[in-house]
Amino acid sequence: MSARDVALAEIVEIAQRNDLSAKAIEAALNTATGEEGGGPASGIIRRLLAYIGGIFVFAGIVVYIAMFWDGMNSAARIIITLGPGVVALILAILLLDHDKFARAATPLFLMAAWLQPTGIMVAFDELGTGGNPQHAILATTTVMLAQQLLVFRRFALSVLLFVALGFGALTFWNAFELLGVDEEFNLMVTGLSLLLVTHGIDKTTHRNITPFWYFVGGVTFLWAAFDLLQDTPFHLLYLGLTAFMIYLSTLASSRTLLIASTLAMMGYIGYFTSEYFVDSIGWPIALIFMGLVLIGLSNMALRINRKYMS
Repeated sequence: MSARDVALAEIVEIAQRNDLSAKAIEAALNTATGEEGGGPASGIIRRLLAYIGGIFVFAGIVVYIAMFWDGMNSAARIIITLGPGVVALILAILLLDHDKFARAATPLFLMAAWLQPTGIMVAFDELGTGGNPQHAILATTTVMLAQQLLVFRRFALSVLLFVALGFGALTFWNAFELLGVDEEFNLMVTGLSLLLVTHGIDKTTHRNITPFWYFVGGVTFLWAAFDLLQDTPFHLLYLGLTAFMIYLSTLASSRTLLIASTLAMMGYIGYFTSEYFVDSIGWPIALIFMGLVLIGLSNMALRINRKYMS
């Protein structure tokens, strides 16, 4: 028996003893030899090229549609917008079965999440007979939310959950809008709900997607709260609300929520100063005072970041 045969027999024995599959051994060999990615630098380059390639494909589709849109009939318009989105989704799912190409699925999922709603809305526009456009938007976001959750249940990818959060927020906002809920209150509820869901996701393995949604949820909630309180005798409560949001950012250990809350507090101080001191002799003093307060807030935010988040 040659040395090669002996080595192979030892590998088989080790694999059987440790319950290792051929696929796992192949992946380990590819990583060790650099075939899979050629090291960290090669992995980054491959991912970068995959994203750039996706952008070029998406741009080509958009340009083609724009060039020939006026000459297309209804069926062609639906096929050219909805078709590529469905194909991108199918390709992304198929690529997930191949470890070497799994990373390329992410830009395809993102492309599908952009093209499919566009195609569905085009279908409503071409085949519809009128009515409230918001019904079509609600139907589109609901379908996309269900799709993302179903695919996420099968593959549990962060990108699917990221997209699902966006469609979920749009779905509930549209539903409340159709029910006649006040716009400011609608945005407050949507922003707060997004913050709560994001906080729940932050405790899972998909926490890498939460910074963006913490920021979006915080900005949405605080913007709507400002509009709601602006012309009322209780607008000073907004300052306390922003302080409370800063406190919540420490509990959630979220830098993006801290940034959103700090910016909201700074913005309100600027609004309050310009509203009540701009025509008074104390305006320069108020500017100095506001500057000192802003410096203090920035130092406070830095200390919060170091103490609770670093």
